Amino acid sequence: MQRIPDPFPPMLPFHMPHHLIVPQRPALPGVKAKLENDELWKQFHRIGTEMIITKSGRRMFPSMRVSVSGLENEANYCVLLEMVPVGDCRFKFSGSHWIPAGGAEPQSPQRMFLHPDSPATGAHWQSQAIIFNKVKLTNNTLDSNGHIVLASMHKYQPRLHIIRTSDLTQLPWSPQQAFVFPETEFVAVTAYQVRIFYVLIEK
Repeated sequence: MQRIPDPFPPMLPFHMPHHLIVPQRPALPGVKAKLENDELWKQFHRIGTEMIITKSGRRMFPSMRVSVSGLENEANYCVLLEMVPVGDCRFKFSGSHWIPAGGAEPQSPQRMFLHPDSPATGAHWQSQAIIFNKVKLTNNTLDSNGHIVLASMHKYQPRLHIIRTSDLTQLPWSPQQAFVFPETEFVAVTAYQVRIFYVLIEK
């Protein structure tokens, strides 16, 4: 477990420990998060996870299913999912591998998704797994539907933010803790490059 002082660093390194925690100052000591469907993510990660993005928006597969603990039962929290660009380049698929292929394109600031249950009490968030099955990814930079805007052929690392506040206008300044699960890293694509993905998704 590694702690990083910068609450919103522009990117994450390629190689990270199993469970990287990125704290906001002030942080939320004692708060923990677990990726419940980590075996499914690891299955994809071994191949090289790809996420389809479309103009109208495509749901993530796999989606993220996370359980949290250590929250105050009566306090209110907001939960967000952010897509953090990995590296400063775009990628191409060559010889069954993703390799760097030139400089990165400008990134949209619209890369965060507020879980629709936010804000809710700590008791609510801890009562069951937090599922991000409504997240949609798009390459439409003019999107007005609240989808996460990504650039094709770029790598991203999902990052979970747990923020203690009931006021959405105070999100950047409220106590929070962020969690990264390295096995959820993916490449955004408009069509799958690894053919085995067709087989895995059809199962």
